[in-house]
Amino acid sequence: MSYGKIQEKEISTIKSRTYKLNLSDADVIRLAEKALNYNMTASELLENFIGDLVYGTYSNGSDEREYISMWAERCWFAYESAERNMTNFFFGCDPDPFYEFIDIEKIQENINKWKMEVERDKEEIKNPGDKWKDIVRYNSKKEAVPVYSCIEEYVEEIKEDLELNLEQIKAEEEQLETLKKRFADYMGDKLYSWDEQFAECERWYKENIENVIDEQELFLKENVTEIRKKIIREINECAKTGDSHVNKGDKVNCYIKLSDVENIIKKYMEN
Repeated sequence: MSYGKIQEKEISTIKSRTYKLNLSDADVIRLAEKALNYNMTASELLENFIGDLVYGTYSNGSDEREYISMWAERCWFAYESAERNMTNFFFGCDPDPFYEFIDIEKIQENINKWKMEVERDKEEIKNPGDKWKDIVRYNSKKEAVPVYSCIEEYVEEIKEDLELNLEQIKAEEEQLETLKKRFADYMGDKLYSWDEQFAECERWYKENIENVIDEQELFLKENVTEIRKKIIREINECAKTGDSHVNKGDKVNCYIKLSDVENIIKKYMEN
């Protein structure tokens, strides 16, 4: 993929993000004043700083990136050597070139999926029943034609599927073993637990990447009940100002425009 296409894809994901910074009141004022010197907000100034620091989606140029890299390398944190662990193996300054952290989860999901298929195949071979008789295909005349002429033919095909699924499991397990070996080579003579390393890396990934990227979805999931109450409350208030008429039994029906409902929901989705 070309650089232009990559940047276009990155630009499409730009949206407001939330990071918690520990700043004194005085530094909040200083940051706002410094940004004001360049006719910017504090957020805009930080966005430009980050873009140059990480060679981001947007950058102010090669000189700016060079100087900010020199600043980072001169800071106290640059003199602390990175610890050898799974987090640095996947996300550090020299990450593994062949695997990503999410590959572990994908491989394990595939193994579990194929194992479920294997169990289903074994059960089907053991107890094929009569459902094979109802499996049909349609010929050129759009007539239903049985796929299997006998139960043995059906079972034989299930056995073939079973062998394919076992091969899939073997291939995925070999991938996982290759990944584990690369990690073992990276760790050298340092003792470690694969499960503990994975758990710590997963925690870091969720906290620093996944939850930041999916912040709005996470917020809605955690606050769905409260948000629903607020939306219903606002819709009811808005309906009170709409047109109404009296039905039999002196029951009053109030109406609200669909566009008003959409605007109320949109407000909570964006906040």
